[in-house]
Amino acid sequence: MRQIKLLAKLELCNLYGLNIIRNTKDPEYKKKVKLFAVIMVFILAMVLSYIVALCAGLSILGAADIIPAYLIAVSSFFVVFFDIFKIGGVIFRKKGYDIMSSLPVSDGAVVVSRFLRMYAESLIVSALIFVPGLSVYAVFERPPFMFYVLSVLVVAAVPLLPLAVAVFAGSLITAVSARMKHKSLAEAALSVLLVVGVLGMSANLSGTEDEISLEMLREISALATTALEKTYPPAILIGNAMVAGGVGECLLFAAVSLVAVALVMWVVKVNFHRVCRGLYTTVAKHDYQIGKMKANSVRRALVWREARRYFASGPYVSNTIIGPALGAVLAVAMLFVDLEKTALQLPVAMNIPAAAPWLIAAVMSMMNAVCISVSMEGKEWWIAKSLPLTAKMILDGKVLFNLLLIAPFYVVAEICMLIVFKPTVLKAFWMILVPFLLILFSCLFGLMFNLLFPKMDWENETVAVKQSIASFLGGIGGVVVAVLLALPLLLLPEAYYHWICLAESLLLIAANWFVYRKNIGTDLASI
Repeated sequence: MRQIKLLAKLELCNLYGLNIIRNTKDPEYKKKVKLFAVIMVFILAMVLSYIVALCAGLSILGAADIIPAYLIAVSSFFVVFFDIFKIGGVIFRKKGYDIMSSLPVSDGAVVVSRFLRMYAESLIVSALIFVPGLSVYAVFERPPFMFYVLSVLVVAAVPLLPLAVAVFAGSLITAVSARMKHKSLAEAALSVLLVVGVLGMSANLSGTEDEISLEMLREISALATTALEKTYPPAILIGNAMVAGGVGECLLFAAVSLVAVALVMWVVKVNFHRVCRGLYTTVAKHDYQIGKMKANSVRRALVWREARRYFASGPYVSNTIIGPALGAVLAVAMLFVDLEKTALQLPVAMNIPAAAPWLIAAVMSMMNAVCISVSMEGKEWWIAKSLPLTAKMILDGKVLFNLLLIAPFYVVAEICMLIVFKPTVLKAFWMILVPFLLILFSCLFGLMFNLLFPKMDWENETVAVKQSIASFLGGIGGVVVAVLLALPLLLLPEAYYHWICLAESLLLIAANWFVYRKNIGTDLASI
């Protein structure tokens, strides 16, 4: 326990970079942090407003009892999908492994302390979801005092079970990939397969076997309950227990969650050194002979440099390939789904087929690789800066590699959409051009934020990939723009389609040129 306490303190002292923010003397860094804080407050206000509005709507419709279950489910899904891709970089962190192995510290203490860091991060996310939602419930329903006591218990316990699932799945992926030759590629492939599999299971759970009847549409509570029972049954059980004052059920849930965490921690502890050795040891052959040497152009050499760095990092690949892969999967799914029939079932008339390519581009723009490509240079950034290359050459290589990375998924998606929609020549031109311009904008926009907020002093790759300012702002910027540009196509009549596409194309070309010129004008020596 003493070791756990000390190691946990070391893990938590710089959570979200707070220790650096508190002690830094760099005025430029403080200015960037203040700007990021303003943006985060704005985004949090939007998210909290959405939660409050949704919970208030459920209360007005007479479905307030489903609010706790809804909050539990949303919080759990956030924990699983945000944490499953960073297990390898947190639990099996490379930095400091040699020093930690030589110290008289047990593997269990190391694993538990790192788990506590992830639990603290997940608890913050859960609290941000629960507090506004439960506040709305309290205002409308006036629950007894026991509800507030159980709320504190449930908020503390809810992250445990999904976090145990995320740690087990992430550790299993890391352990399997550690036994393979190309570890990062294996980890990325397994992560993508896991996400696609989960989405496929979710689609099956909401299939046509139990169709929602018109009567259920009149009973919003029954509809929400059915949806939650199909996706995350514990949410219904614990949510109902909170409403009914079921102390025993809530305590049992907390106990089961702790047992699940203990079992997962024990499994990880037993295999900790074995997995680390598989990840961080290499076998070198000494029979190397110089063969035929090739000379490449500067642009090709820089693209290959980006490719080697990209495919050498499992967290980098698995977190940035999900968006393009999901975009291609959704496009393939359109071959088997009647979008026009789906649009007719919506409460508001929307032209989903017209905006589908824009929405696919939004998915492919999620967390693109270039928005953290500068941060991933880390302590090797001086090498790029010392080469006789201009900022334009270096940054062009990063953007070009990201476009080549997305290209196969983009081509598959476009082919599927052309088959599904059978457009005219002009319409096909817009369907190809505008999504491409959106993806290009997401790359340039993400690179701009990485140049503004570089994270070069990361402890492990996961910090740069998932917990940096650039990864957050740069990763969602293209998505927001794509969704905004899709709205006119969703809501306006088909007669305006070509004019809208022309206006958006010109707007994107101008925006891409402006951001591109700003990026290549950056003084890389100052980063």
